[in-house]
Amino acid sequence: MLCGPGAQGPVWNMTDGDEGVLLLEGWSNIYDPPTTNLFRQGARQEGATWLGAVVEPRKFELPVHVSQTKMLGWRSVNDAFFESLVFEERSRIYVITEFSGYWWLDIRKDDVEEAVYTKDPALRGAQLYRIPVVAEYPWWRGMDEEVLWLNGKPAPKIRNRGNRPAWCKLIVKGPGVLQIPDGDGRIVTLPKLKAGQILRVDTDPDQRTIIAVNPEENLFRAMGANRFRKPIAKRTLFDLSGIRFIEGNADSSVVIRIEPKNRGPW
Repeated sequence: MLCGPGAQGPVWNMTDGDEGVLLLEGWSNIYDPPTTNLFRQGARQEGATWLGAVVEPRKFELPVHVSQTKMLGWRSVNDAFFESLVFEERSRIYVITEFSGYWWLDIRKDDVEEAVYTKDPALRGAQLYRIPVVAEYPWWRGMDEEVLWLNGKPAPKIRNRGNRPAWCKLIVKGPGVLQIPDGDGRIVTLPKLKAGQILRVDTDPDQRTIIAVNPEENLFRAMGANRFRKPIAKRTLFDLSGIRFIEGNADSSVVIRIEPKNRGPW
């Protein structure tokens, strides 16, 4: 299923082709994204030292059959479809399966589509294309997993159903000081909040930790050396034992949210 561009774009069900666009066999390079190893090699070193791996944007082609429908001619369907897949804006492609649910990837057109025209497609009412697309963010994403924990209640558990490690996001409501386990169980202490104050936190170390505070207050210094360093492991049910509020009350709470990531759409 293709939706876009943007949130208000049309929806194309490319499985049954009822709207005139059918996804064909030959859809490839949709599982692991391209990845490059980085090495350091000294002048007299035998071999090299692995430094890490860089995951690059994902590129693949969509093989599609665009045809006229009972209500619309080929040209109308063709023009509308290619307005949904452009260079300037991202569209979203969904894969929905019985066993793994919804997974999506945000894509944009990466090059001019490949097509062989034997004659005017409007006369035949159909045309085959191979459309190059690129996804800047290479991992397939799934529906959020979310739990709400109220101060004083038993520690919750949250599932990462993706096959990639995932960083969680937090919405913390004061009063009090929230202590919450990192992905390896180490306890991280967040800044103290006043009654009714709300703190948004991203545990991904590559992102800004404190996203927003309402009412606004500078709490970056209060974080000190407290940082999240370990993600939630892939395909695990993570136990948040050790979570607690210091100087909290019945109004203190936290919402823990994970956006699962997958190497492929199933």
